[in-house]
Amino acid sequence: MMHRIPIGLLALTCLAGCLAQPGADRRADAARVDHLLYYSWWGMSPGAGFKHTSLTAIEVDLAGGRTRQLARTAQAPAPMLPWLRPQIASLLHASPWQTLPPERIRGLRGMLRLWLDTNPPPSYSRPMSLGREDGYAEVLVLQTAGRERTCDVNPRGAAGAQSPPPEWHALLAYLNALAGQSPRSQSTGIQPIAR
Repeated sequence: MMHRIPIGLLALTCLAGCLAQPGADRRADAARVDHLLYYSWWGMSPGAGFKHTSLTAIEVDLAGGRTRQLARTAQAPAPMLPWLRPQIASLLHASPWQTLPPERIRGLRGMLRLWLDTNPPPSYSRPMSLGREDGYAEVLVLQTAGRERTCDVNPRGAAGAQSPPPEWHALLAYLNALAGQSPRSQSTGIQPIAR
């Protein structure tokens, strides 16, 4: 005798299996991350171009067990620091690599997995009290076997949009610790700005 499974039950079973799968995928993604780049940039503009900029960037080659970073500020009339990823990557290429012990790489993968388990959106919202023409960029880029996943923070995000969870802040604190930096605040993970 053949039993018929109601379509609704079949769909629910499939949905439950599909919902359970992304967590496993995120854990696998954390284990496969080859490369990580995090940067935050801030610029003060009183209305006629930027007068002060600050940049913190951390790059981790997880496959190679190494990291490099930079933390800089610039004040007019000196040239301002870039906020676009290609120019930031170019600045990082001039920084020397430092070896990371395997336990630090494992710790970073664990922090990545905890953050990925939150099912992060492509963009978080963090309303900030910036001047009308000030600028802010905060970006995390993960590379896994030729694929790339980017998550950024929008300082002028819409009300009600998702804020960065504690796992995001914990990941940034871990990255800052790898780089030997102390974050400016729990919410940004950027260096103090020399005034």
